[in-house]
Amino acid sequence: MKQRDEEKLVLMDFTGAYRGQGDPGLPEEGEWILCGDISGTNCYCDREAEQELVKRIASFSPCGIHYLDSGNYHYMSKLWTDKLQEPFDLLVFDHHTDMQQPAFGDILSCGGWIKEALDRNSFLRQVWIAGPPEASIRQTMEEAGDWPYEARVRWLSEENLADFTQWFKESVDNPRPFYISVDKDVLAPEYACTSWDQGTVSLKSLEACLKEAMEQVIVVGMDVCGEDSEGAFSEKERASNRFTNLRLYQLFKQRLNIEELDKN
Repeated sequence: MKQRDEEKLVLMDFTGAYRGQGDPGLPEEGEWILCGDISGTNCYCDREAEQELVKRIASFSPCGIHYLDSGNYHYMSKLWTDKLQEPFDLLVFDHHTDMQQPAFGDILSCGGWIKEALDRNSFLRQVWIAGPPEASIRQTMEEAGDWPYEARVRWLSEENLADFTQWFKESVDNPRPFYISVDKDVLAPEYACTSWDQGTVSLKSLEACLKEAMEQVIVVGMDVCGEDSEGAFSEKERASNRFTNLRLYQLFKQRLNIEELDKN
């Protein structure tokens, strides 16, 4: 796959989290989208805010790597993938299922954006969700009642993440491109400090999963969320976020020659 010319590094600034880190650990050529002035965006995104966010990302390609701020804004993955104009699959690493039923109306939320994407994006074919605890997966399916996504959602629990290679390789049977979304709350706290409860995955394990995916399929775009939105962490904890941000950036940029990363 030839790298797409329109790929860019984009940082979305809702809370000042990246600036609060002093340096997000990413190259200076990244472009900023300032969003802190938009009301109605924290966890839930109301219709007016959604319309404004769509305008602000209009000139950017979904084929780059996008840093979304804290997990409160993970619904931006839905808005970025809405810009893809070809059939695609979505691979998500997250400690939560992000398939909750809407609390009120059909408002877009960080806890239900995957369900919203499945229901509304005609180009989205399948979603692969890796990292939620087994109990969370069962609860999500039970709360849905008659589960309507049997053929479109594939799960890999946190407890079974070591089986990612087999799970992914045996199940991928199509040439469609993938978009990858990473919420750093899937990681144990020593690798990232987020505003949500976190999993137990190591950065090394997450990197191994991403490398496997990038070797098997074409990855056209990626996003990362899970920053500290409260600014309450120590310098050591902020440093872990910066380091993880950089490693994920390197993985995306080097996905066409993934073995080079192991030499660093």
